[in-house]
Amino acid sequence: MLERLFCFLLLNLGFIYSGFPQSSIIAKLRAEFNNYPGTSDTGLVNILNSLSTEYTFVKPDSTIYFAGKSRQIAHSINFSLGEVRAIANLAKAYYVKGSYDLSLSYTLRAKSISEKINDKFGLAFVYNNIGLIHLTQNKVRDGIKVLLTALNLAIDSKNINIQAAVYLNLGIAYAEIKQHAIALKYLEIGLDHSKKHKLHTYAVMILNRLAENYYKIKQFEKAIEYYQYVLSYQDFRSDWEHSFAYSGIARIELERGNSAVSIGHAKKALHYAKLVNAKYDISRSLQILYAAYAEAGDYKNAFESLELEKLYRDSLFNEAKEKEINRLNLEQKIAENRKLLKLIDQNKEQIRINELIIRIVAGLAVFLLILTILVFRYYRQKSKLNMILVEKSEQMEIQNELIRDQNMQLGHLNKTKDQLFSIIGHDLRSPFGNMLQLMDLMRSGIISEEELRGFLDDFYEKVSDMSYMLDNLVSWAGSQQQGIKPRPVNIILYDQVEPLLKMFKSQIKEKRIKLIHTGIADTHVYGDPDHVLIIIRNLLVNAIKFTPAGGSISISYSSGAGSLSIHIKDSGVGMSSEKIRWLFKAAGKEISTHGTDNEKGTGIGLLLVKQFADENGIGIEVCSEEQKGTEFVLHFKRTV
Repeated sequence: MLERLFCFLLLNLGFIYSGFPQSSIIAKLRAEFNNYPGTSDTGLVNILNSLSTEYTFVKPDSTIYFAGKSRQIAHSINFSLGEVRAIANLAKAYYVKGSYDLSLSYTLRAKSISEKINDKFGLAFVYNNIGLIHLTQNKVRDGIKVLLTALNLAIDSKNINIQAAVYLNLGIAYAEIKQHAIALKYLEIGLDHSKKHKLHTYAVMILNRLAENYYKIKQFEKAIEYYQYVLSYQDFRSDWEHSFAYSGIARIELERGNSAVSIGHAKKALHYAKLVNAKYDISRSLQILYAAYAEAGDYKNAFESLELEKLYRDSLFNEAKEKEINRLNLEQKIAENRKLLKLIDQNKEQIRINELIIRIVAGLAVFLLILTILVFRYYRQKSKLNMILVEKSEQMEIQNELIRDQNMQLGHLNKTKDQLFSIIGHDLRSPFGNMLQLMDLMRSGIISEEELRGFLDDFYEKVSDMSYMLDNLVSWAGSQQQGIKPRPVNIILYDQVEPLLKMFKSQIKEKRIKLIHTGIADTHVYGDPDHVLIIIRNLLVNAIKFTPAGGSISISYSSGAGSLSIHIKDSGVGMSSEKIRWLFKAAGKEISTHGTDNEKGTGIGLLLVKQFADENGIGIEVCSEEQKGTEFVLHFKRTV
């Protein structure tokens, strides 16, 4: 139910419209905006805020555009109430887009302004939105506490829409922790409130949630009664809610053994879900149809329903992964804020220490001044005192020189540490990602025992690969304690490459890549073996990453006068001349690209390749053309 819960939360921010069709409202507001006089005043701010509100669930990017303009104008004319409404709309839009970190950031800004101007309406929205963000992070109990605060503020501000939204959200939250009695209480209060104030959208949503709660506590007749209320509701009709109600009834009839009746209701549920392209509800209807057809012995239709449901389930899985990434980004932002607060505290302590040092230095200066006066007063002792001062000055210079040397060493070590962390993070991301994908598949239970054994073999191979990678990185890091310095020796390049190919065996097999490694008689070269491993490993990672399934990678060697070259060529996506220009100069979005299987990277690998190549006197050539592949050529010095 997590996807359906998320959909409900999207619609419960407290700003659901009612009355005229939304398209006509938007058209009317846009006309008012286009025909508004050239002055920037509170009226224009209110129109922009209304327009951005209407776009929230239709085009959240339009909400961001109009809310941004409204916020800018409101701030310029010192219209705090309009500014807080604009910021609230930005928070809603980013919530709908799944960018919870940005939503929380704007929510907290709205909270700060609302507290300054004592705007209970704005605070009610703020706490409702914070509560929803807690629910998306599965922090249900924290979300309930915040939602109760939002309810009190909504009641105080007499905002009937937010009151209805919070009643519904509390019902959803308590149902998630299986406290159905409390959930039913808030939903019943919310239903009475919605009917009293003719908030028909909320009324229909609450009826469906009441039915769901009664279903979960096995009161099927009561659940069907509420589902029927949704279907017969005269004042508001929603294809989405109709789909949910029909599928709820179909599910109950299936559990009762009435497969024919269940099929009829499930078909209606599927029809309405397709009208609004509600992927979760389509998937849910198809699951019920599959089970009902199978129960009725109609295996042909059962199989067709199952195949179709799998397509939607895969789509929902991808969307859920994207939402999980956004949730993790939010947690990372919160952790970064905590680190920042800790750093501020540390800086305050450092400032206090600096002030103490300044006082000590000032005291020392006073002492030296007194000493100087004494020197002049006691002229006979001037020569002796001068000698003492010269000696102390020399000692201080020696100490300063030592301090400068230590600072340079610390700076060098810090740079080395940063480079080590970058290497480790870059090399371990892909294996960990593959392992997590394998573990997700094993935990899902959707694979057969035979497939599971195959996955376990892959899992063991990936763990072995990671162990080998960690051993290399740890031994390399241990040799660099005094900074990254090459230690070139005589190495056989072919013997360096062959174990790396075994390490990438599983990835090559997964993408069905044809790999050709052609050696020559003599591949002795001069270089740091650890650096060479890192250079070739990164080039192989990129070749595998950007080569499509069924493609090819070739590794060959060529000799020159006093040199040996290794050629790593792939049939992948290639690069533009602009990207080649940035290849060894930047990391991040300027250079990083998703692989052919959507593999992610940071672009740091080629920076490391360039750095280690330069330090070992290895020349690099790149030849690439878009959609025709890439070839990297490394020119090594021959062993003398």
